[in-house]
Amino acid sequence: MRATSLKAYHDIVASGLLTKMRLEVFTELWKNGPLTQTQVDHNLKSDRVVNASFHKRLSELERMGTIARVGTTVDPVSGMNVYLWDVTEKMPTPLGRTPVRADARVLQTKLNLAVETLESVSQACAVCKEAIVMQHDAVRVANMLMDLIVQKTQSALVFLEVQ
Repeated sequence: MRATSLKAYHDIVASGLLTKMRLEVFTELWKNGPLTQTQVDHNLKSDRVVNASFHKRLSELERMGTIARVGTTVDPVSGMNVYLWDVTEKMPTPLGRTPVRADARVLQTKLNLAVETLESVSQACAVCKEAIVMQHDAVRVANMLMDLIVQKTQSALVFLEVQ
């Protein structure tokens, strides 16, 4: 009997957490595992499925915890070392949504807009700072003029008193 019990297999199937393709891959591994990704694709390929890529479900099932890499072997076709996959007794953990390229583009657009906005705010701050400096200078000039006016007025009053 397999390391994974029949009860565990039925519990995982009954959980409803595996999509049709994931369930097909899981069942193939349960019946015939351990298998390589090429063997999974070859065993599940049929007339009803064109360009089957069942092996793409392996990483998903691994992230869900229902299958694991259990070793390596030499692929007879490529001569490369490849992983052997087999089932576990763990119940599947639902996968969280991962961002897709469209999401990444939206995020990049929002980031670009935020950077542009920040640059605009920075420029506005610089203009305000310059205006404040100019206003400060204007106040200083106005105070100097007022002092001058006061001095001239006092001088005029002194001149008028003398006469």
